[in-house]
Amino acid sequence: VDSMYIEGQVNYLMTNQPVGDALVTLYKITDADTAHILNSTPDYFTKTNQEGVFKLEHLKQGKYRVCAGYSKENKLIL
Repeated sequence: VDSMYIEGQVNYLMTNQPVGDALVTLYKITDADTAHILNSTPDYFTKTNQEGVFKLEHLKQGKYRVCAGYSKENKLIL
């Protein structure tokens, strides 16, 4: 079982208030990085709680791009 994890809090840029129910996504970065966050699904994802806190567990070791936002259509593509 992979034991890597990432945790944090998502806040609004201008007010620094926590963002509840935000979608937090991880995209694996590779040498031939052709995937783009605007047209590919993430490798891992979760939502924040009402305090904006999230934790993604059991990640494979590697480099990832972390993004947070809303997905009203639940398509997992920003």
